[in-house]
Amino acid sequence: MGELESIANGQPERLAPVVAVGGVLTIKQVLGLYAPILGESTDTLPASDRFLPIPRQNLGEPDDMLDIYEEKLVNIYEKLGGPMVVVGHSLGGLVAEMAGLRHPDKVAAVVMLAGAQEGIARHTPSSYALVRALNRPETRHINRRSDFMQGHRENVSKLWSPAVGHYAISPMVDDLILPPQGLRAKLPEGQTAHRYVAAPDSRAARFLLRMVPGMPSDVEILPSRPTTHYDLPLAPAVVKHVTEIRRVAATGDELATVRTHRRLYDGSRSRRVAHELRAGWDISDPAAA
Repeated sequence: MGELESIANGQPERLAPVVAVGGVLTIKQVLGLYAPILGESTDTLPASDRFLPIPRQNLGEPDDMLDIYEEKLVNIYEKLGGPMVVVGHSLGGLVAEMAGLRHPDKVAAVVMLAGAQEGIARHTPSSYALVRALNRPETRHINRRSDFMQGHRENVSKLWSPAVGHYAISPMVDDLILPPQGLRAKLPEGQTAHRYVAAPDSRAARFLLRMVPGMPSDVEILPSRPTTHYDLPLAPAVVKHVTEIRRVAATGDELATVRTHRRLYDGSRSRRVAHELRAGWDISDPAAA
């Protein structure tokens, strides 16, 4: 059972229901930050019941934390009566991706907004503040090189279901999870990981993004006002794109808004090779792109 929302011509459009998982540093864990993404209430669940904030304390081990959310997500699924789109912000991105791995029959797509699903490779003042605020030994799992994160990425690369859409959106400026972290997921052969940076569609923005070491060459610009890690869920372009993903999840159509996006590269082989050499990739390996 999907949601019905009005569109420009006054006809209702079928959208998959959406659940949002907040981040640890969400200010006061307010619902308002995710209200635009959550949209109107469904016949069975108001938006507040489809918002799952992550507690600041007592996170526990990652699997234990997901067990808690797993019960909540299954309960929401049973009330909604159909597969849902799970949107995760920051640490919520990891929860969303783990939910997609465990429940491909209940999750139609996952959308990770400035997500920590790949771990944090380089600390910033904000990430240090996060570790201090949590004050928990479990934060070691957030490190990209931790055994947990390496195992999680391997599971995604081998076990991700083709039935579950995989979308990652990062802001151009992120002082917590530095790009291209969160944009480098590898899925099983033949599957597509959709990667976006919400940024102004300008030559300057594309030039700066091309200079980021390790930035995947198939990243697309999601034309947007400047955003940060914290307000990415409020960006109108992001909200619109999540709605489009919900439509695709409900109807099986192609992602129409992709046609409005611009890739970082124009298809020039020489420019792509130069980018990959800067990133230290093996350009003979198609999976590296």
